[in-house]
Amino acid sequence: MIADNEEVETVDHFSRLFKNNYSKVKYFAYVLLKSEPDAEDVAQEVFARLWERQNIWLD
Repeated sequence: MIADNEEVETVDHFSRLFKNNYSKVKYFAYVLLKSEPDAEDVAQEVFARLWERQNIWLD
């Protein structure tokens, strides 16, 4: 189990990751899909999967 302090740090780190990259991921998806709603869905899915696979971006 993650200690409370580590959990807070993980949430803060993910929040920064999201804020710094969401618009870039969404734009990239939009360029490929030419659909704003689909691009938003893809960007949300990317970050949902990153959250589920924290071992990829933590450390």
